Amino acid sequence: MIMKFIIAFFVALMAFLMLKAVRIGLKRLAKRYPDWNFRITLFSAIEFIIWLSYIFWALDYLFRGKFYYQYLVIALIFIVVGFFSWFLFRDIFAGVIFKVKHNLKSGTHIRFGGLSGNIKSQHLTYIRIRTDDGQLLRVPYSRLNHEVISEVTHTEALAAHTIHIQVNNEISKSVAESRIRDTILNTPWSNLKEEPTIKFLKESEIGNIFEIMLFSMSQKHMKFIEIALEKIPSLKVIS
Repeated sequence: MIMKFIIAFFVALMAFLMLKAVRIGLKRLAKRYPDWNFRITLFSAIEFIIWLSYIFWALDYLFRGKFYYQYLVIALIFIVVGFFSWFLFRDIFAGVIFKVKHNLKSGTHIRFGGLSGNIKSQHLTYIRIRTDDGQLLRVPYSRLNHEVISEVTHTEALAAHTIHIQVNNEISKSVAESRIRDTILNTPWSNLKEEPTIKFLKESEIGNIFEIMLFSMSQKHMKFIEIALEKIPSLKVIS
């Protein structure tokens, strides 16, 4: 019996070393070829199946013929089924609880766990949030239910900002205004409910000066919007 335990341990050790080597190789390939990232996720599922198969094999190898063997198999099956049920349905149950506790709609700005952003959509097991720095996150309900959720009102979330932009004379006023408006509205940091107000101020030798008033969540958002505007050829943010 001791020899069987040694053999089972040796098989587990070999499986661990081989799987570890494959994972390291996949990570190195993923750094060189970003398209390989999905293979790491797929490998995690394959790794789980391999270990599950090993557990059933070891159970059969070590205890077959014992009077309690069938009880061990039944107990293991219950554990596996319970684990899968918990893994698959926990976020569904958490989603029901979350929606009962918080009647939040898409577009609402919320803060939780050091993060804040707008709710883009709500799904069966997760909520999709656009954070203040522009990231699009998929947050499971099971995580949100352990966080303190604070809803930011529309007036609290939005702040008016005024900037001045200089555009080269080679670009007409109407084209410049259209480019500015499209760039602001296409950034993830602008507020689609409050369109920017673009006003022509004056014409100078070096270019036309526009005044833009827009709404964003914070000064940090304004920095991102200004960076996006400065990427337009022949345009410069002057204040």
